[in-house]
Amino acid sequence: QHMLLYSAPFENVTFTDAAQDLVFLATSASVPIKIHAIRIAAAVTTDVRARIQLLRRTTAGSGGTGITPSALHGRNSVAAATTATYARTTPGTAGNVIHAEQWSLLVPFEWLPTPEMRPTVPVSGYFALNLAAATAASRVMSGSIIFEEA
Repeated sequence: QHMLLYSAPFENVTFTDAAQDLVFLATSASVPIKIHAIRIAAAVTTDVRARIQLLRRTTAGSGGTGITPSALHGRNSVAAATTATYARTTPGTAGNVIHAEQWSLLVPFEWLPTPEMRPTVPVSGYFALNLAAATAASRVMSGSIIFEEA
């Protein structure tokens, strides 16, 4: 039996110069998720630091563009129950911060927690990779978040 693993990718997206959720996941009313990996890269040629946070949210917020999650395993014909969005310009209420750092945009941000450290998001819950503050200019980024539906 295959795990129900999905990727929510975005490519060559211009993010405005504002605090926002770069990637946002909303679970369904019946399917929780586990976060397996996040990778994001920016098209910059000089060092810029971005304050980022991985967090659970207690409300959804609004805005952004939808992503259709793709199954990682070819035999998985089940559509993801989780809703994914990039560039969510009005973030919801912050809940538990899982990770925070000053990300150098010259180097891709890659977060690969060990199996024991993978955060779970309950049903009707929210998870975000949040840009906590503006970075002095719009930025072009590409990336993905990998998650498992239970």
